[in-house]
Amino acid sequence: MADVRLLVVDDGEGRWGPLTDLRPIFAARAGVWTLLERMERITGLKAAAVDVAPDLAGVTAEMYPGVAVNTEPDDGDWLVMSGRLAEPQAIRWAARLQPGQELVDEAGRILAHRGHQHGDRLVYPGSPLIERPWHLLDRLETDLADDLEHVNLPTAAAPPGVIRFGDHPLKLHPNAKLSPGCVIDTTLGVVGIDCCANIGPTAVLQGPCWIGKDSVIVPGALIRPGVVLGPSCKVGGELSQSILWGYDNKTHGGYLGHALVGAWVNFGAATNVSNLKNTYGHVRVQLDDQGPRENTGRQYLGPLVGDFVRTAIGSRLMTGSVIGSGCMIALSGFAPTYAPRLGFHTDAGRQPHDVEALISTAKLMMQRRQMTLCPAMEARLRNLA
Repeated sequence: MADVRLLVVDDGEGRWGPLTDLRPIFAARAGVWTLLERMERITGLKAAAVDVAPDLAGVTAEMYPGVAVNTEPDDGDWLVMSGRLAEPQAIRWAARLQPGQELVDEAGRILAHRGHQHGDRLVYPGSPLIERPWHLLDRLETDLADDLEHVNLPTAAAPPGVIRFGDHPLKLHPNAKLSPGCVIDTTLGVVGIDCCANIGPTAVLQGPCWIGKDSVIVPGALIRPGVVLGPSCKVGGELSQSILWGYDNKTHGGYLGHALVGAWVNFGAATNVSNLKNTYGHVRVQLDDQGPRENTGRQYLGPLVGDFVRTAIGSRLMTGSVIGSGCMIALSGFAPTYAPRLGFHTDAGRQPHDVEALISTAKLMMQRRQMTLCPAMEARLRNLA
């Protein structure tokens, strides 16, 4: 496929709440990789072009320098894939398409096609397109296992002083640091630890899990199965079945489970979440201002947290709560189950979060990681306000 170019399309379908305020859906972290990175890895093609909603074109262009954004493709040989295609096996089917072929699911929805003219239809068994944020968690167990199997890291023995047991591999970057006294449990799945990650003493990591580049697990943390940390996260306390996009701080004690967390989120000390209703019933979620509460079909679901959210010490987030991008939660009681974006929540009620103050704080947060707030992201935050 040397002459084939990859085009990934965010078709605007599905409802995503705050998770796509600042990114197209294919930039969502789905495991070791984002959806787009997973497509690139499996197909062996770097994305040459992407299509996104016009209001996300600027941040997408900054996110993917050198990639054509919302540009009409020429008559060359293009592999066009849905940005909502999550399942690794379906991506493998798409990678094998020949010119003129298209891949559809059982409902007839197009998953991918090769070339501008396509009429030879292949039907993929199943429904590999995601429609809602919690579908990433529905798929997490199987898709993370596939990612960890194929991640390009060496299988390693435990360093001296590290407690290690379980039959699945430990995949460890040579520049990662495991402190004496930490525990690596691969009984249920692979533990993957990327470049320059730092695992503190007495921390426990239970696979399957992925610890991203430059992430820090503080001493005494408990990382239970199904945890994915993007780059430069700092976490402590107890985590399970959760995806953190990257650059997130949850350094202190508290529980986070079955949650999706955007980038640049800071959880204050002793922030805790609920991921199970006291009725043990299915969790219902409101994703946006206009939408109804939806039945997720899930018994376990924690919060869905947008980018640049901060919580004060002792915050409590309810089952299936949605915390909009740029919110500050500083309440003595429970946080609202739906918090619209850019709100400052205190016991006095909700006030609009001044966007200039938010941008100033965001710049300070990013400076601590030697990063800058890009102009298009700054403009997007203002537009959201």
